[in-house]
Amino acid sequence: MKREVRVEEILERSGKKATIRVSGRVFRPSGGGQPGDSGWLEGEGFRADVRDCAAAGNDLILRIVVKEGEIPLGLEVTATVDEERGRRLSRMHTGEHILSRALENQLPGLYVEKVSVGEKESTVFMTFDGEIGWDDLFRAEETANG
Repeated sequence: MKREVRVEEILERSGKKATIRVSGRVFRPSGGGQPGDSGWLEGEGFRADVRDCAAAGNDLILRIVVKEGEIPLGLEVTATVDEERGRRLSRMHTGEHILSRALENQLPGLYVEKVSVGEKESTVFMTFDGEIGWDDLFRAEETANG
């Protein structure tokens, strides 16, 4: 997915790393235990990797690493979402829901409180008054993989 965004403000800069505010919403911001989209920004003589994003009203706050040129303050650049990463995180999110439901169905009283989905690993925070053994986890995994 590609879209033009305008670089409105440079909030912070340290070497090649920067935090900027852009108008336009091409990237999905982080929230709900999921990281925001990543991707690229490109313009005339400018290229940067987008590492994360957060919502700021109708704008986005992007953490970027400049690969070429200078940040074009006030100008439009082409923003491209890393769709493969987005699909991978979406699959991890779906898998977390399936595994969590299998655990909740298998162990009455277990409650999933929070989930944190990451690129390399995800974490499920839950409460349960009893003990959860490896056999319980393997059985839930088997159920989830159906």
